[in-house]
Amino acid sequence: FPQGRADAMMSRAKIMSLLIGFLLLALIPPVTAMLDAEFYMSLAARMMIFAIAAVSLDLLLGYGGMISFGHAAYLGTGSYAVAILSFYEITNGFLQFFVAIGASALIALIIGFICLRTKGIYFIMITLALTQMLYFLGISLEEYGGDDGINTDRSEFYGLLDLSDDTNLYYFILFF
Repeated sequence: FPQGRADAMMSRAKIMSLLIGFLLLALIPPVTAMLDAEFYMSLAARMMIFAIAAVSLDLLLGYGGMISFGHAAYLGTGSYAVAILSFYEITNGFLQFFVAIGASALIALIIGFICLRTKGIYFIMITLALTQMLYFLGISLEEYGGDDGINTDRSEFYGLLDLSDDTNLYYFILFF
């Protein structure tokens, strides 16, 4: 095949495989409901959350060329921001969304300001050191559960989306 035609066929194959994968993921809730095995829907939702984290790490490593040992700190910062708001019974999902992004961006700005002044192994080690400090801060907050974590209510989007329903939560995660 000429190179242009082979590339077009490869693009179509990638698009088709992505569509098939998306359709299979979209079928998980009805299939698990039919089989009375909702645990598998919850498991798939957790796997998708980890996939989102892996894609963001791929962007940092693949396109930025920077190896970071502290990438999960930004996800944890956003999670703790939502959990702390929920602890104080602020369950407005729109507010939580913006607070989580803002808190993660602020932490990323501070850590990035320090880390981007280094190169090579020093960059890797400083990301590890700074995010370990965040980790120990998180587990030392006894009021919010400390190292046992924090149990929270799910976010409310006031009639637009009911995340208390596991199926809605699954499709919300799938959307992202």
